Amino acid sequence: FLADYHTCPICFTTNIPGREMIRLYKCHHAYCRSCLSDYARLHINTGSVEWLLCPDTQCSLGLLPLEVKLAVDNDALYEKY
Repeated sequence: FLADYHTCPICFTTNIPGREMIRLYKCHHAYCRSCLSDYARLHINTGSVEWLLCPDTQCSLGLLPLEVKLAVDNDALYEKY
């Protein structure tokens, strides 16, 4: 995964190196860091962390705390989470 190039299903950017993607542990869906960061930040800042699920509309699995930490990359925001 890390050595390959991928397309983000949110922003549709192509040829993203695997190291710039975050693949979710439970469901294996993958998103670029930027999109997953925006998604997580939105839920944290609006207080809707109970809805912090995989962005795939067909998936209802929640993000793990480590995935949220990787996505937001901000200790203060992660503490708020």
